[in-house]
Amino acid sequence: AGSYELKRGNHLATLALRNDQISQYGSKVTYSAAYGYFITKELRTNINYGTGFRAPSFNDLYYPGYGTANLKPETNKNLEAGIHYETRNYGVHLTAYQNRIENFIVPINCYDIDFNCGNPAYYSGSHPINFSLVQIKGASLGVDGKINNLSLKASADAMSTIDQTTGLDVPNRANWVGNFLADYK
Repeated sequence: AGSYELKRGNHLATLALRNDQISQYGSKVTYSAAYGYFITKELRTNINYGTGFRAPSFNDLYYPGYGTANLKPETNKNLEAGIHYETRNYGVHLTAYQNRIENFIVPINCYDIDFNCGNPAYYSGSHPINFSLVQIKGASLGVDGKINNLSLKASADAMSTIDQTTGLDVPNRANWVGNFLADYK
């Protein structure tokens, strides 16, 4: 793996390259490129593009009553753009993103989709499957702040996860996600 970061005036840039050698899948190269620009000292924009690779886990492949031994690894292409307002004590972040994932690995409950539900090998009631092409589009709004030794962070995402083969939502994927973090030092 290797990366290069550039900071020149109001410009920020990062380039990264990674190669993973996995005996079952061979050599996989992923990369990313990001650019940011400070409009003011506190206001910054960014745009990022990257690729990814995820091999199925041991449990995805072989866990008794759950694993699916013929799963394919995921590959993806991601695009993200955002605007960020940050001061010493607080920040507000708005980001839009789109991910296109081939062979998306999703655990499926047998009663949600009729994939191998009659197969006694899946006695756990669920098992992972590949969706050939999935697109995730969404937006994220986040805020963070500091009050003395207390740090607070919150974010909310609205997203759609669509199976591009059928045009339907991918099962077991939330359309809304929220997070809250409090940290005291």
